[in-house]
Amino acid sequence: MGFFEELEKLRARPEGERKKILAGAVLVIMALVTALWVQNLNFGRQESANATEAGPAPWKVIQNTFSGSFEDLKNSLKLNQQ
Repeated sequence: MGFFEELEKLRARPEGERKKILAGAVLVIMALVTALWVQNLNFGRQESANATEAGPAPWKVIQNTFSGSFEDLKNSLKLNQQ
């Protein structure tokens, strides 16, 4: 049976039964998302703390990006005016 046949069977069921199926599906999906979230939490792992210290601060990266882009724009405008 295909997906659409199963969907039609589900649509033919009474509304109360469909709500129970929906609640069960939501609980299963929520449990999976929560499990993935908990798995990716840092519980004070040392290697992740060292990784954040190695790079520059995020705001510094953004500042450097915009200042570099601004300088490039100024230089290109100077070239166009000559």
